[in-house]
Amino acid sequence: MKHFHPWHSFWLAPAIALVSAPSAFAQIAEITNVRVESTPAGLEILLEGDGTETLELFQTVEENRLIIDINNARLIGGEFERENPTEGVDLLQVTAQDDNSIQAIVTGAIAAPEVSEVIQGDGQLNINLLVFREESLIITVTAEKIEETIQNVPISITAFSEEDIEDANLDSLESVADNTPNFSVFGEGTQTGLVTTYSIRGLSNSNFLSRDTVGFFVDDVPYDYAAFLDLDLVDIERIEVLRGPQNTLYGRNAQAGVVNIITQRPSNELEGKFSADYGTYNQRRASLSITAPLVEDRLFLRLSGQLNGQDGYLTNTASNRDVGDVSGFNGRGTLLWTPNDDWEISFTGSYQSNTNETPIVQLLNEDDLFLISQDFNNFSDLQTDSQALKITYENSDFQLTSISTRRYSEQASEFDSDFTAADLFVGVSGYNSTVLSQELRFQSAPSDNPFQWLVGGYFENRLFNATNDGLRYSSAAAAGFGLPGAGFDRTSAELDQTTFAIFGQASYQPIDPLTLTLGLRYDSSTVTMDARRNYEVDSSSLTIPFGETFNGVETSSDELLPRLAIEYEVNPDATIYGSITRGYKPAGLNFRANSNDTLVIGEELSWNYELGVKTAWFDDRLIANLAVFHNVVDDFQVGLPDVTGLTRNIANAQVSITGLELELKTRPLEGLDITAGFGYTDAKYDSFFNPFTGQSLDGNRLSFAPEYTVNFATQYRAPWGLLARVELSTLGSYFTEETNVISQGTVSTVNATLGYEFEDDYGIYLIANNIFDTRFLTFGNLFGGTGGVVTYSPPFTARLLFKASF
Repeated sequence: MKHFHPWHSFWLAPAIALVSAPSAFAQIAEITNVRVESTPAGLEILLEGDGTETLELFQTVEENRLIIDINNARLIGGEFERENPTEGVDLLQVTAQDDNSIQAIVTGAIAAPEVSEVIQGDGQLNINLLVFREESLIITVTAEKIEETIQNVPISITAFSEEDIEDANLDSLESVADNTPNFSVFGEGTQTGLVTTYSIRGLSNSNFLSRDTVGFFVDDVPYDYAAFLDLDLVDIERIEVLRGPQNTLYGRNAQAGVVNIITQRPSNELEGKFSADYGTYNQRRASLSITAPLVEDRLFLRLSGQLNGQDGYLTNTASNRDVGDVSGFNGRGTLLWTPNDDWEISFTGSYQSNTNETPIVQLLNEDDLFLISQDFNNFSDLQTDSQALKITYENSDFQLTSISTRRYSEQASEFDSDFTAADLFVGVSGYNSTVLSQELRFQSAPSDNPFQWLVGGYFENRLFNATNDGLRYSSAAAAGFGLPGAGFDRTSAELDQTTFAIFGQASYQPIDPLTLTLGLRYDSSTVTMDARRNYEVDSSSLTIPFGETFNGVETSSDELLPRLAIEYEVNPDATIYGSITRGYKPAGLNFRANSNDTLVIGEELSWNYELGVKTAWFDDRLIANLAVFHNVVDDFQVGLPDVTGLTRNIANAQVSITGLELELKTRPLEGLDITAGFGYTDAKYDSFFNPFTGQSLDGNRLSFAPEYTVNFATQYRAPWGLLARVELSTLGSYFTEETNVISQGTVSTVNATLGYEFEDDYGIYLIANNIFDTRFLTFGNLFGGTGGVVTYSPPFTARLLFKASF
């Protein structure tokens, strides 16, 4: 299989062996002309002549040379030789063996080519070859809903191929972010058990009461709400991280960027993959994927799944046990039907369940970062399932795509929210969400036409229920707050959000090197809500209203969102571009509101300016891309804690963000790959007054917006099977809340992989993460009178991984 072949080589199509048998070759005895043509799969050799003799073809392989002997033929006009006739072939020679035979020798750059097809007739012999080619550093992406190389996309984008994903062990959002400039994921939900906190270009989801700033898509299925981001990166073909607003090509609007995940397609061949690993803290994981045709060339099935678990690495002195165990399961199935060449219909279903003994939250400034003393055993459970029906019709003039999705998510968690061994408070959260969406896209077919276009429509209905949200008080805590007894300060709410959008984009080339792109989106959103807050006394049926009750409240917002981009191809290896895009987060309702003043979350708007250059050097052995950006955000939505430490309040601010991304990829030697990225972000409040505390926070930095990010990886794959890889990930200083009291200085982590890959499509690897056992903040908040609560990054871990393909 492709991953284990030396030098990142890959099959371009299934190989078809050449059978040594007589073949009817009408009217050819003398070969008068030899031609070669490069094909997507490799190379086509065309032997032209006339005659009636029967030819016999035989093939042999010597190291990286394919030798084809053709009997009963005579070469007229001398020998034929061509250097580098196509990528992956160093030399093609066609010579006369004697008066009755011809020999063709094809020397591959990496390995001997293979014959895929032989066609004889009409005075011509066609020999089609499959060629092993070194994997290009330039990845093909679908960021703009068509297949194109990443260098042709006028967007700052980082993409990972299947090879990249496997080599870098990208099995979580956090690992993807560690290899992407200006994309940061802090601890991920698997560590905290609650909300995955992330940021792109300084825009984070720290205000989880409003809509997510980043669009997460798995095979075009939109994933909503950071608490439900259970992305299982198993059986993945490609990952694309787009920075900046994406609103004219995607159904769901995304203000900060998009993380686009594409899973492996079902195949017309029976094949599969298996992996298993075991490591420190009893890490264990096993995954399997398999695909096969149910009806050859028409109906295909692909199944994948994973089991995982890990013991906790915190010690709870109050219970005298280690805590933080996690376990989970996920599965996905895709059925693909191609009734003819124009239609493609797929149905995908997925399910995931995670159980987490955390969240791992402790008081700030503890002497031992992984030592806690809490009387309550925390837990968090998450289950999700999704279904998607995708129908595509394509002909030579246009392509029509319909995507219908449903996704259900449910989370329940309880945690010690006084963070001590005293029996005082237990935090409770219980949410569920059902999202139904329908997207239609009508676009021009890929072609050389200078005018390309896409129009689309999007509908989404989201039912979000907060079933249990609040604090449980012990008798002692209730007495301290003057409450009638131990009980539950419970907020419950039902939100119904409907979104309609029409979007489109058109690109035109008035001259060959210049492309002008204009996009426009109309987005309309309406939210209705019922919400209530009560104090429910444990020892009786007494229920006391504990805040405002809202019935049938509604808010709406709509906006026109333009995008303009200009792209100029200086030469085939260098392109410059610029864009202006309107960003948007719709208005919403705060289900934790205690008054009308904090009920409505006003819409957030931004202007986003970007300039970039994309270059390739030395026959694509060095890729260097640079983007600079400046964003101005009006009415930035900020979630703020109340006196209990829970985020209940909403305020708005003026924000400006300036920065850049630089990415380098190079292959100086065969088998040696070096990747580097640098992101800089200056994200600050230009004007922000906190009306709940009376503080002016002008000039403060946005939370979870690292000043810079650095990612570096070097990898060597030897032809005899060795794989060695080292990675460095650095986050510049950042703050975890708006007052900038809780901060983390610059921090770096180092990962490494050492493995051996066998020719029979399997390998074994030793993987070490956070080699130097670096500790840093992944969450921090000023929680009531505690002085601050935090979570920290995981410690050093190591695991042994086995992979096999069949």
